[in-house]
Amino acid sequence: MFSAIIDACRTLLADSEAAKDCQSYLDGRLSRTIQERFGFGYFPNQNNLPLLTAIIGEDVLLQSKLLYQWDVRDSQSARIMGVSFFEHHPLVMPYRDLYGRVVAIVGRSLLNDKEREAIGVPKYKNTVFTKGSHLFGLNDARNSIIKEDKAYVVEGQFDMIKAFEKGITNVVAVGNSNITGYQLGLLRRYTNNIVLLFDTDEAGRMGADKAMGKFKQYANLRDVCLPAGYKDFDEFLGENGIEELNALI
Repeated sequence: MFSAIIDACRTLLADSEAAKDCQSYLDGRLSRTIQERFGFGYFPNQNNLPLLTAIIGEDVLLQSKLLYQWDVRDSQSARIMGVSFFEHHPLVMPYRDLYGRVVAIVGRSLLNDKEREAIGVPKYKNTVFTKGSHLFGLNDARNSIIKEDKAYVVEGQFDMIKAFEKGITNVVAVGNSNITGYQLGLLRRYTNNIVLLFDTDEAGRMGADKAMGKFKQYANLRDVCLPAGYKDFDEFLGENGIEELNALI
């Protein structure tokens, strides 16, 4: 069901005028080839939901819990209102498991940090799934991990995708700053050499320290801190490439 929704969102990203902000944002960060490879799409807000329901059908969105409806009775008139699950996260992408199956949809907000804090929304929002049992991008990265006998682990999905665009294809994302034992086990199917490249904020440093304390005895686990001035791996790769990463490692 999620696959069909993603396909509809991809169509809207390509064809809808309402999606121009999403497309402009993506074009400023990633090539069209990479955008296509990772299946980015546009999920409309409440005002533009008919664009999506015209393609996929309202029932599908309701069953997937991506659309919520309730009766409204006020001074205007009695009516049914629908709210998009990704109301503030219009840029969406599929989350695929190890075998390439879509197990969730990830939405990203286009608001800046200050705007998001003002209304209390996170940068990313995903449909419900057991995140600690998966690694974003592992289905794309596993062959390179085997070939290189090394895996880079980053926090965000965009960190992983930007690395892939730069030619660093043995990289996966945990989606937060907390790698689980199950995720470590997934990686150890393919390599025992694992390099953490978490964000440089407090959460990222704490997450890396926690991982080293819990899992260093089970793998050749290294924590590499990004140079001062870079908040995450995506930002580092905006100015650097494979040679600079190798020098850092």
